Amino acid sequence: MGLHLQVIARNPIVASVLTQILSKDPELGGLLANPPIEHFDALIKQNLPYLFIFDGWYLHEQLTELTRLLRVRCPGSKFLALAPGEICDNAEMLRLLYAGIDGVVKVEGTWQEELLESIRGIMSGNLWFPRPVIAEYVRNTNLLLDKRVRRDLSLTARETEVLELMIRRFSNKEIAGALGISERTVKYHVSNVLSKLKTENRRTLLTALDAAQESEKG
Repeated sequence: MGLHLQVIARNPIVASVLTQILSKDPELGGLLANPPIEHFDALIKQNLPYLFIFDGWYLHEQLTELTRLLRVRCPGSKFLALAPGEICDNAEMLRLLYAGIDGVVKVEGTWQEELLESIRGIMSGNLWFPRPVIAEYVRNTNLLLDKRVRRDLSLTARETEVLELMIRRFSNKEIAGALGISERTVKYHVSNVLSKLKTENRRTLLTALDAAQESEKG
């Protein structure tokens, strides 16, 4: 299949369960790297591509940093996240997609069977997300590409960078880390962007951008 499998799990029980599931599959078991990784200081140093499988612990802001680091250390790698079903809605999955995750499997129902299917799908070059999440991703990407709207809003270069990350569902902390600026400075730029879009909060950001697009077309 081209990629080896590497489990990243802080919880030893989760690591053991994932290893057992993968080991039972004749094809995937032979691709499994052991042991699972528990801490950042134990990250793989070989310049080889892997399909990294994260447990639900990493559904936090550090996930963006981790995937960025692994892409540098292991070029060509892909990423699959296991998510507690009760807390991972479409909005969270969209955030993970923008964070560089290639697929999400909710730990509910027949998730073990889906896990094996998702691994094969991602290794074949596909994303593993519900269709509504992919549709929203495409819509948001189209908004990012509309440079005319950003020009007409008179956004500064920094405000444009902040807006792009806001559309990608990045938090203020994630934006600060991505741009190398303080959270206080991020809040200042976010406030300016929302003001220029004539909207009060992030929840109405996309609606405001849609309206700006329609105004441009008119």
